[in-house]
Amino acid sequence: MITIFTPTYNRAHLLPRLYESLRKQTSKNFEWLIIDDGSTDGTHALFDEWTVAPNEFTVRYSRVANGGKQRAINQAVALAEGEYFLIVDSDDLLCPTAVQSYIDAFKSLPEDESFIGISFLKGNLEGKPLGGNIKIDPVTGFVDANNLQRPYLGLSDDMAEAFFTEKLRKYPFPVWKGEKFTPEAVVWDKMALDGYKIRWYDRVEYLCEYQAGGLSDSSWKLLKQNPMGYAMLFDAKLRYEASFRNRLNLSLQYDSCCCLAHEYCEIARGSNKIMKVAASPLGWLLSRRRKRQFNRFDTRQMDRHKVLFLIESLVVGGAERVLVNIVNKLDPKKFDITVSSIFKYSVYDSYQAYFDKPFASHIHYKYLINNHNKPIYHLFNALLRRYPKLLYRLFIGDGYDSVVAFYEGLPTDLVSQANLKRGRKCAWLHTTTSLSQAGKSFVQLERQSAIYSAFDKIVAVSRIVKDSFTETFPSVNVPITIICNPLDRDAVLAKAQCKIAPMEYTRPLFVAVGRLTAAKGFDRWLRCLGKLRRKGYDFMAWIIGGGDSSELESIILEEGLSGTVALLGHKSNPFPFLKLADWIIAPSRAEGLPAVIQESIALGKAIMGTKGTGIAELLKDGETGMLVDNSSEGIEAGMEKILMNPSLKEAYEKKASEYSRTYSSEEAITKIENLLIS
Repeated sequence: MITIFTPTYNRAHLLPRLYESLRKQTSKNFEWLIIDDGSTDGTHALFDEWTVAPNEFTVRYSRVANGGKQRAINQAVALAEGEYFLIVDSDDLLCPTAVQSYIDAFKSLPEDESFIGISFLKGNLEGKPLGGNIKIDPVTGFVDANNLQRPYLGLSDDMAEAFFTEKLRKYPFPVWKGEKFTPEAVVWDKMALDGYKIRWYDRVEYLCEYQAGGLSDSSWKLLKQNPMGYAMLFDAKLRYEASFRNRLNLSLQYDSCCCLAHEYCEIARGSNKIMKVAASPLGWLLSRRRKRQFNRFDTRQMDRHKVLFLIESLVVGGAERVLVNIVNKLDPKKFDITVSSIFKYSVYDSYQAYFDKPFASHIHYKYLINNHNKPIYHLFNALLRRYPKLLYRLFIGDGYDSVVAFYEGLPTDLVSQANLKRGRKCAWLHTTTSLSQAGKSFVQLERQSAIYSAFDKIVAVSRIVKDSFTETFPSVNVPITIICNPLDRDAVLAKAQCKIAPMEYTRPLFVAVGRLTAAKGFDRWLRCLGKLRRKGYDFMAWIIGGGDSSELESIILEEGLSGTVALLGHKSNPFPFLKLADWIIAPSRAEGLPAVIQESIALGKAIMGTKGTGIAELLKDGETGMLVDNSSEGIEAGMEKILMNPSLKEAYEKKASEYSRTYSSEEAITKIENLLIS
């Protein structure tokens, strides 16, 4: 049996692809061992399901504190139950024949203790080999060589090696306190120096797709953060380097790394001690130079465009999920991103659902005030009414290149007070202005018009949102750009695979998602469902969302829908429930660009929504979902049509699936990046 080991950190969106490649293996004679290196993106939820799924292979999952790939490898080798050990990274996958090929290759090795493993080629996702011209025997299709002989055989630095587990246990990766990376060559070269060789095959069995921010995408940063890991690499090379000049250079590099790590005693350890000690003064000088280079690197990083996104509170909602997607996808090499909520907690007692560590590690998050501290909360509101500019300076300041008010209302009011000397202010519109400004007096509308006029740019999430704004505030002369909400389709698909507690329901099953507010139209939908139930139609409906449910509960009782309609409340992960649905229903009175409809399209679901809202844009005016009149009568007619024509479900699912495969969030992210910088 072979142990396939995967170290992972925040790759929940990619792991389902690897899992599927393992399920498609022609041989199931393997175990999948995963060390989760402190992920915060819901990776554990995937394995809660996969470890109990009816797989034809064993899945073992262990979650540890973040300590780096090499510590994870050491743990995995100790835990492995397979005779052979193969590392498959979380952003990679295997060809269907890979497991069988590795096992056959191991069994074909001669009875020679000098063999420690075998290797196949890595290729891109199209199967094209990575690396240069490989000098392998065309008759046998392989060559036997140790790791140090690879450069002479045209073998690339990145191959797909597998090892005898027992032999690999003799070569743990050296780890240092405070460091998380040691180059793999430290161990592979030691094996070679001890006389071990590998059989290298000229065939692709392992497919790669390197991710931005992964270990393959770093250089100066890795050296700065892991000087002793690199010191071990230079020490390993000193063991076989013959040239005096090269040994001197390696000694200088080793000494400089020890100085950077303040591990001065290590200079006199390892191989070539005399040369290391003799070169230590020059090594110290080289470490000073390295520090200056690191500072220049940090300065380049500091030159990134500093952006602040301001939102009222970080509750789990559609706009908030969009914000999380945007900031996590913006290029960290270009942007230094801060997300700030005005309040630590929701200001609505009926809605208190929050994210669990939603942001990537490079995103800075803060809140301005703890609104559960009532004296502070009241003082803040008093200052906001009387001295908004002072409040902005005290709590936010002018240290940003761009400031984005990511929601209507308080964030917009506050950011309008910014006086950026070199930056730009941007307001984000998520809902139709005719709804958000409904009931306001002429004086209030004029004040709001002045607030928006203070911005440099405005973003509308849909055409209907832009049109509604320009109709409400015709005097606002600020450029408005339409940018659809970007969607992390892979993350949606991954989260939809998570296991939920068994629930009883009948078909067809209708699911609606949203906060329990009048704008979502759940009240009129329930009235329609009551009429359809009295006509004799059988169905079940779920409403997912937080808020005050008392009105909806009363309607359910009045319409006799107990046992037919269930209010499931807030769900931190609604996607498994959406996956179960026959139809997703959006009976909204008004919508900007609802995230749940985008997510439902990604899941390939049949959708019914109302006309005259942002839903119509997402459903391509009826091409990818059913549109009905924005009225109780229209909703009832649409629901009855669905119940009378079961074949509609399959037709609309097909349309949604076809559209979802063409959708890319990259265009929206590029527009946002250009908007922030320009």
